[in-house]
Amino acid sequence: MSIKRREPEQREGFEIFKREVTKTTVNGLRDEQLWDSYFAYMLRKSANFSVPGSGKTATALGMFAFLHNRASVDKLIVIGPLNSFDSWISEFRRVFGDNIPLEPVTSTELKSMGGTIQYNVRFNLGRNNLILMNYEAFEHNQDLTEALRERIDGRTMLVFDEVHRIKAIGGKRAEGVAPIAKNSKYTIVMTGTPIPNNYSDVYNFLHILYGDDYDDYFVLGPKELSELKGPDATEFNKKLQPFYCRTTKNRLNVPPPRMDNVLSFAASEEENDLFRRLHEAKMNPLVLMIRILQLESNPVMLGESSLEGIEALSFSDDGEMPRIKSMKAMGDAEDVLTSKTKGCIDLVESLAASGKSVIVWCIFIRSIRTLAHRLENDGISVCTIYGDTQDRQVAIDGFKSGRYRVMVTNPQTLAESVSLHEVCHDAVYFEYSYNLVHMLQSKDRIHRLGLAPGQYTQYHFLETLFEDGDKMVSLDEAIHDRLNHKEKVMLDAIENDDLEQFTDGREEIEDLLL
Repeated sequence: MSIKRREPEQREGFEIFKREVTKTTVNGLRDEQLWDSYFAYMLRKSANFSVPGSGKTATALGMFAFLHNRASVDKLIVIGPLNSFDSWISEFRRVFGDNIPLEPVTSTELKSMGGTIQYNVRFNLGRNNLILMNYEAFEHNQDLTEALRERIDGRTMLVFDEVHRIKAIGGKRAEGVAPIAKNSKYTIVMTGTPIPNNYSDVYNFLHILYGDDYDDYFVLGPKELSELKGPDATEFNKKLQPFYCRTTKNRLNVPPPRMDNVLSFAASEEENDLFRRLHEAKMNPLVLMIRILQLESNPVMLGESSLEGIEALSFSDDGEMPRIKSMKAMGDAEDVLTSKTKGCIDLVESLAASGKSVIVWCIFIRSIRTLAHRLENDGISVCTIYGDTQDRQVAIDGFKSGRYRVMVTNPQTLAESVSLHEVCHDAVYFEYSYNLVHMLQSKDRIHRLGLAPGQYTQYHFLETLFEDGDKMVSLDEAIHDRLNHKEKVMLDAIENDDLEQFTDGREEIEDLLL
């Protein structure tokens, strides 16, 4: 805890660490990041819960720089989402330049070398110093788990990026990657949202870090963790505090975003009629929420009885599919341009006409295609990124270069590890769920460390207003308010060196629909 408090006796060690890291990096870390790097180095095994967009990747690289110079560590193995790979590669180059020449390899490349991926992990990693593996590669592949575990020795540093992806206890991904850390001397787990539901969310990554020692110190099993409240939760927080660091963007002097621009659109008579019919039908709360969101965007989606997998993930924060068996279809729903869709097109075209690049966030694939088609017909250059996009990097590079004025995407695909803050400062939220993980990560594509001083960031939230008797109601407004409350709870918790906890998904959905 003395490092987290930056007490005087830690200053000499920190300055030695800072000098060593600084001489190895060409784009140095800020002092806040260096303290977090020093904390991780001193603990050897620790967690970084800094908010999305605060430079956790560079902080991990700071630890690697010191270990590279002082402990002959020459391999950095990162396990994370596929879409984090480009960020790790570009950040490695940005931080080290030619001081540590980059030799990367990804799980995708290992699969394409010939032979099995586990064979190539065992025998073809000799010259690579950055090995990037995705969580999904370890599902149902125990041999790959063993192969990677065998490659980890005292000259290896191991990072689990976006570790909330494997919080599901008993989940295939968690079971596939947890044993890899058993022999690791230097390990970091990273996520900006460590406890999206309850304290059982920390169970897997604490086992990754501390393995057999967990039972002696933390004691509690998954059931006990999920039920923690009041003084018991406070006591568990105190136990956790020595093992994680957490930094906000405010401490890193990232310019704050402007106040949200909220645009409300009154539903048409037809939309109000469908809204009433949805409420009269008997359906589970999550399905009702999805149906209302679909109605706001395009009622024709009410005629579909299932979600695309990538869409269902919008209502999950760990990559595990929510339990939605099927949704009763409304056969008479029509393909129409809703009030909200018209408003979105008008807003995006206005922003683009003033020379601004815009990212539009959606949930549903049909919405992505519809908005892109209509904007293109009006002469706007548009790229889309969602589950079926073959070469996402081409689209991202085209948006960054100005070839495309607008990007239409979803947080399930693009929310993590992509930096757009140098070229885009306006984000339009056409569709959004109560998922705080996706909201924070999507916001931080354009608001993150490295944003120029004084640069604005503007989020535009679109809401549909429905008639409910003699009053107007909006699911979007309820979700937006809930997300803002969650974000405030999280920031307050960071200031108090606590971990925030929220209601579980079902309770939250029922509250939003009241």
